[in-house]
Amino acid sequence: MKNPKSQILLSPKNNAEQKRLMHGGNHNFRWFTRYQHLVLIGFILSVYLDIPSYLFVLNDSLLPKYFYFLFIFLVLPIIVLKDKAIFRYLQQPFVWWLAVFMVINIVHLIAELTDINANNDISNAIITRIDYFGLFLAIGFVVSITPTVSYQFLFPYLAVCITLLLVYDFLLPGVIYPIGYGYSVQGRAAATFINANRAGEALLLCLFLSIPVVRSWYLFLLYMLVGIGIYVTFSRAALIIWFFLGFFLFYIRSIPRYAFIVSFILIGFVYMAPALYQDYVLARTDSSSEKNIQERMLFTQDANLSDSSSQERIMVLEEGLKVFFENPILGGGACMTSFWALRSGPHNTSVLLAAEYGIFGVALFLWLLVILLRGNYIMNKEYQIVGTLLILYLSIFTHNIVESLYFMLSFSILTLTPRSLIFSSGS
Repeated sequence: MKNPKSQILLSPKNNAEQKRLMHGGNHNFRWFTRYQHLVLIGFILSVYLDIPSYLFVLNDSLLPKYFYFLFIFLVLPIIVLKDKAIFRYLQQPFVWWLAVFMVINIVHLIAELTDINANNDISNAIITRIDYFGLFLAIGFVVSITPTVSYQFLFPYLAVCITLLLVYDFLLPGVIYPIGYGYSVQGRAAATFINANRAGEALLLCLFLSIPVVRSWYLFLLYMLVGIGIYVTFSRAALIIWFFLGFFLFYIRSIPRYAFIVSFILIGFVYMAPALYQDYVLARTDSSSEKNIQERMLFTQDANLSDSSSQERIMVLEEGLKVFFENPILGGGACMTSFWALRSGPHNTSVLLAAEYGIFGVALFLWLLVILLRGNYIMNKEYQIVGTLLILYLSIFTHNIVESLYFMLSFSILTLTPRSLIFSSGS
């Protein structure tokens, strides 16, 4: 099976239509079309590099919400002038998913506000989550009316950029962000994401979204480069998912079969790597993170999950399941896992949704997977299945995809169908 190079190459009709939409069907609106593309491109770059959160780290007066307000302000003219596309956009499955999720959170918010023992912090967290959903709806609208060819070329560059930033952060810790800040772990590269796990997630998403525009051999080179970036984060989940993503790409022939020999040699090096440069890595860590890094490095050899980080994840996972079984219908309440006695949330999106929303959360998670499976970003069913599995695997290990901009933006893109072009042409 040949690797699809781009959606616009699939048919002359799509090709002509996307080119017309890119340059503006009406010359009077050509400037506006460019504005629309620039807004989306700027947002994609900011989200996948996590710029709002990074700027907050550098200056705590630059709250991320200021960035979100700015984006809404920039999107308003697009909504006004593309009003004919709104009705059809609101018929999309992912929009319905967001709307239902928003309504459920509003119900939880009302219940929280009417409770005499209500926690104001939880109420504010629910309001923030609802605000996120409003932002996601705006993102999805702009994505749905913008031809993919105008922005999908960004993802290979983003994957390379994030990898280079991670390697730079690994070699020169403390330059991109202060050592010891927040959830950062000295010795684990995180670049502008501060959290190494988040960096690995964004990198994997950019790699997958690059598939339509990267030829097979170059896709292999990009895949191996991304592997370097993921390895210096020492994120075990991201490393496992990277390996299986490569297996799928080999299996469906997105990557040349003979490249398997090269990757086998390099993966073998990763397997032996701890013995080769363990002293170098550990010399760059502090006493509090040395054991954490060492255990993560040895994971490639013994797959041992007895370290403190893994045990904590097991503990919060069990607690999340306990909350669900105690409150299977309605759950423990929206955002409650952010305020329970444990240090972190369940580290598993399906368990988080089940714990907070009960069976409604489970249904929402399954519904999201179905919507992703029926999407058509790459216009190839096998790739869409791989993309859905990628999201599923990431959700098993990640903190909270429902409040992550790069996840939700990825959902808006991956759930695209050919009907999105109708929105553009009919607006």
